[in-house]
Amino acid sequence: MRGAPLARTSLAAFLAMVSATMVPYAVAILTPDLIDEFELTATDIGLFGSVALLSAAVHAAAAGTLADRLREESMVRMLHLLYGGSVLVIATARSYGMILVGAVIAGMSLGLTNPATNRLITAKVATERWGLVTGIKQSGGQLSNVVAGLTLPVLILAAGWRVALLALAVIVPVGLLSTLRLPVPSNVPAPTEAGAADPEQVPTGSDAADRRLRRLRIVGLIAGSANGSVMYFLPLFVVVEFDTSVAVAGSITAAGAAAATASRFALGPVAARFADPTRPLAVILWLAVVAIVLLMLSPAVGLWLGWVASVLLGISALSFITPAMLAIMRLSPGRSTGLESGRFMRAVYTGGVVSPPIFGQLVDRFTDFRLGWAFSLVLVAAAATLTTWPGRTSGPRGPSLA
Repeated sequence: MRGAPLARTSLAAFLAMVSATMVPYAVAILTPDLIDEFELTATDIGLFGSVALLSAAVHAAAAGTLADRLREESMVRMLHLLYGGSVLVIATARSYGMILVGAVIAGMSLGLTNPATNRLITAKVATERWGLVTGIKQSGGQLSNVVAGLTLPVLILAAGWRVALLALAVIVPVGLLSTLRLPVPSNVPAPTEAGAADPEQVPTGSDAADRRLRRLRIVGLIAGSANGSVMYFLPLFVVVEFDTSVAVAGSITAAGAAAATASRFALGPVAARFADPTRPLAVILWLAVVAIVLLMLSPAVGLWLGWVASVLLGISALSFITPAMLAIMRLSPGRSTGLESGRFMRAVYTGGVVSPPIFGQLVDRFTDFRLGWAFSLVLVAAAATLTTWPGRTSGPRGPSLA
């Protein structure tokens, strides 16, 4: 599969990731405006994140089953339409309750994201190109953060937060158009035969593969808990601790997202060169530990360290999903890729359900972000440790796709 067909499939998967992940990042940027208009607390903002991720967790496994049964294009279109509905509900909300309804719809779209796009890749892309296309599509999950961080502050000043949020719905028609006439290349292997020629491959559906998939879900649960807090509270942390504007906070957030966009893209081909893609995952998680430490120190050192920490977070904590997704595609049979992707993302989203309110409570009760970041630090360190020393669950190594 070369040229235009590969590009069309990559674009469809990329835009799906941008669309479904946009709302949580947008709400993080809108946090100061929402707090002022609806008289919210940090705990309330954390609750939005929990509701969105709970909805994603509830729907992820079912979405995975649907992705294995329905046409890949249909799943991607459903994802875009749910995103558009969420934006409309939140932008027209007159109460915090309606904002939470928007969070539920956003979570439904988020729950579809990786099962739908992973099935799209395994169904339409040749095995040796999985790393490249996975990197491209996962970078979309952070480009949405860049777009929100750079455009929303400007649009808010010009037209208010409601119009600014509605403007982000432009991706819906573009995303729908991207799903038209997607190719099915002749050299994509049958789902049960993908990679079977490599003698060192962990047989898909084997006990060893199942153990590794379960371990990945545990890592996803813990890392997702840490990321949930980082994603929702970084802009507010910058505004409060450095007494700066929403525009500056958005720029810092966008810098981290830009780094994550590049990192996710690069990690696809890089992870594909490893017999075990969890090796780069361990390195990424230990970098995230360093990033959170720097973030904790930044109020005492200066705003410049906040910029550095945000970029490092983008390279690390916000990028772990790329090697994890590639590992799932390589360890699961083609016809269950959607289901296994949904199970993994259910673990990630479930981790994010509880952590934002806990982070918000720590900030509200002790008026100190350091305790919240310490909470996130413990979680990331635990995920990094589990990935580095997996114990008996590691099993044989899988093949390189390079």
